[in-house]
Amino acid sequence: MSKKFVAPLWFEVRQSHYLLVFIVAIHILAIIIMVSVSMIIQLKAIILILLVYSFYLYIQRYKQGNYMFTLRQTSDLSWEVEDHLGFKGIRILQSSVLTSFIIILHVESENNNSSLLICSDAVSLEAYRQLLVALKITSSE
Repeated sequence: MSKKFVAPLWFEVRQSHYLLVFIVAIHILAIIIMVSVSMIIQLKAIILILLVYSFYLYIQRYKQGNYMFTLRQTSDLSWEVEDHLGFKGIRILQSSVLTSFIIILHVESENNNSSLLICSDAVSLEAYRQLLVALKITSSE
């Protein structure tokens, strides 16, 4: 029996404005909560400095394009992600989260586990729909 040929799928994940809004909103919310909590002023100041530093680090990661990557499905239905050395094979774990707004892929590559975040505005609507369908099909195998 011959294998059916499936054209590979490419997904160029760009910067997500939803992710930027989420980063800003979470840090502002945490700062507001810290200001309103009753505790020693020195401890409150240290935690606020850590929150501001966290915000700075996440914004720098966003500006550097750490949340941008290329994901592709090969003709044999395996997955690859592009890094600075080229494409490397990944295995998508069952703990991945697929929703209509965000995809959190837990992946394993060369004994290394990591997560890939894909917001719905980081790719076109049609590409996001195709990615959801492809991930649901390959995760059920």
